[in-house]
Amino acid sequence: MANESILISDVIPGAPMRIFNAWLDSIEHSAFTGSQASIEPGLGGAHRAFDGYIQGRILELQDGSRIVQSWRTSEFPADSPDSRLEITLEPTLGGTLVTLLHTDIPTGQSDRYRSGWNEFYLSRMKAYFSEAAGKAETKTPGPAQRASTQRASTQRASTKRAPTKPAKRATPKRGKAAAKARRVAKTSKASARKTKKAAPKVGKKKIDRKKAGKKAGKKSSKRRAGRPKRRK
Repeated sequence: MANESILISDVIPGAPMRIFNAWLDSIEHSAFTGSQASIEPGLGGAHRAFDGYIQGRILELQDGSRIVQSWRTSEFPADSPDSRLEITLEPTLGGTLVTLLHTDIPTGQSDRYRSGWNEFYLSRMKAYFSEAAGKAETKTPGPAQRASTQRASTQRASTKRAPTKPAKRATPKRGKAAAKARRVAKTSKASARKTKKAAPKVGKKKIDRKKAGKKAGKKSSKRRAGRPKRRK
């Protein structure tokens, strides 16, 4: 029975050692594939990915440049030996050239694994390491960003040292003229009250004159009544 092989590669935005360590780390391998992985990073260590669908052992390691694993899935025939996966990492413009050489694949299964390597590994690794690189750039500002931040902090410091004084509000003048005006107003009010009290009550006097006239008329009538009548 003839076996099949796959050779695929892509540029991943990250340093070779960064990708090497992530491939052999259970948490990061799970993160960039989006599925549960468990990896024992030393020689002979077992590796499992995609909830046990992929499994095998680590056969060779070269720090930051090469990983070789035995590899099989749950779809391999029971009597089929493990296939062999070789991952090479080479620095290149834009990151690392990741090359996957997958050999000894059971006949008729290479197409599905080629599609799987592209969809579930290389494309997801590219997205994962691009996002990680963006976060690293945000955390570590470049020279221009540091200079801009320094200028802004200097401006804030100078603003604190020389605060602007608020304009004074206009306040009413309280001098001799104001005091004199108050005294005049007070005197005017007092004289007005006195004038009001001293004014004659005209209505009452008119009533008194009428009463006085009536009384005088009564008295004259009485006098006339008391006189004796003249004889003719």
